[in-house]
Amino acid sequence: MAPSLRSVKPAAVATLANDTACDDVRLLLLTLELWNPTDPPVVFLYCDSHVSSQLVRLRYAGEIVAKEALNRYAGLDRLTMERMQGRTHATLFTDFVAQKCDLLEWALAEVPDDQTHRGILFCDADLCFLSSLPCIPASSRLALSAHDICDADARRYGYYNAGFLWTNDIRMPSEWRMLCKTSRYLEQACLEDVARQYGTLASHEFPVQQNYGWWRLFQGDKPAETLARAWGIDRAPGHSGLTVEGRPLGSIHTHWGESQPSMTREFNHMVYRWLCLLQDDEKVKRLLARVLSMAPWLRSSDAKGRHGQCRDECACAVAPDVE
Repeated sequence: MAPSLRSVKPAAVATLANDTACDDVRLLLLTLELWNPTDPPVVFLYCDSHVSSQLVRLRYAGEIVAKEALNRYAGLDRLTMERMQGRTHATLFTDFVAQKCDLLEWALAEVPDDQTHRGILFCDADLCFLSSLPCIPASSRLALSAHDICDADARRYGYYNAGFLWTNDIRMPSEWRMLCKTSRYLEQACLEDVARQYGTLASHEFPVQQNYGWWRLFQGDKPAETLARAWGIDRAPGHSGLTVEGRPLGSIHTHWGESQPSMTREFNHMVYRWLCLLQDDEKVKRLLARVLSMAPWLRSSDAKGRHGQCRDECACAVAPDVE
């Protein structure tokens, strides 16, 4: 979908990362560059001093505006932070993810006045783009990504995923920050309340082709094998060639470096096998090289579905074999 008077592309992208997410950030920046070659977006980055020191090595074609705001979380992964007492919230991890509100507030204030209407797209550092930045209806003030998971899990974790959202409203971060304090699950579940404040006329839901994470396969209302059958290939220019429900897959949300048996690993195997069929494309080839540097085990025979650790409904069974 090309930008028009009825839609806008984000003025910039915002993300946050401490030193445990350096590889994720490198991949995110690469994919932003690959599929936005003529105008790679400005990236606003909340980081710690280690990530800040690595920026010169990232060689991103666009501009990175970094702010050292995460030194308190340096060297800590999610599991560690979940066991630590927070200052503002119950755990340090909730404090960490609530930094998204501060990041968005800062980024929106930094965008030039004539670009404010185009807003900021926030994405977690483990977001991997497979197409150019998404378009948002020009009438929207907020755009959110539905989990597309079963009702029981949505009641627990939230209807929307907090790792992919857009806004052009400078008031939105402060409203989100306030609602985080009473959210039933981290900074995420309260996005339902944020959405209600905007209403359907001022909010937008990203389609299923954006922010596709493992949860859509393994927590959906249908078996993973059934949902995986919606994946396919269309070699039209402008995207990786992967499709979901017949339309270009815009982005996936996954920790490529996760090596332990998990639904994330199963999902990564499936996506890897699809991408291998498209590696004659130079951009996909560069993407796969970076992915394999993070997850070299994907080269092994278990990437063909013979790893013996998948669940019975593993979507790897649907993905084509790697040649």
